[in-house]
Amino acid sequence: MAAKYIISKRSKFSLISIEIATISIFSSYWLCKRFNWDWIIGVAVFLGSNLLIGWLFFQLRLFRYILSILFSFFWGFLAYTFSTEITKSTASPWVALGVVFLISLALHRSYFDFEKNARRIEYKDS
Repeated sequence: MAAKYIISKRSKFSLISIEIATISIFSSYWLCKRFNWDWIIGVAVFLGSNLLIGWLFFQLRLFRYILSILFSFFWGFLAYTFSTEITKSTASPWVALGVVFLISLALHRSYFDFEKNARRIEYKDS
């Protein structure tokens, strides 16, 4: 009996793992400061939120889209902030925001359509 596998090509640069870790770090830090928790609870919150966000990202398509768009805006506004510090132009920061936003969306694209572009391969064990 042949087993069926779905193979999808993803980019080697795992931007989403950096973004999930960033969300987990900030959420665990904020919760520990807000509720005056011990650092070991903060580590547990970090690990738990890392797993939960990763699972939600790969299980729910709507969550994947929303998180990708929000982080694309985050990277864009980060570029906007940096470019306002290094230039006196008023248009350059907005151009930087747009370019970085589009680059981030392009890097997330493999996560948008990995189910749609997957192909089935028949594999038989000998």
